[in-house]
Amino acid sequence: MKTELILKIDKNIAETMRHCAVKNKKSMSKFVEELFNNSMGINQGIEEISPLVKELSGIIREQDFENISYMSYLEKKYE
Repeated sequence: MKTELILKIDKNIAETMRHCAVKNKKSMSKFVEELFNNSMGINQGIEEISPLVKELSGIIREQDFENISYMSYLEKKYE
């Protein structure tokens, strides 16, 4: 649901914001909305993780990587 919001801000800031919105090919409303979300740490553009990635997540633990030597991996690979 969208709602109308009237803001009173410095004219120079408004012009700069308008310029940035046009440069990014966005409406002023979308530009301000994204600016707010970014400043609050809200990311709406996060892509959904695929089911395959979800299924494979957690199979290899971080500790497993610490025990693997890259050189020994390469030696086995190219024997």
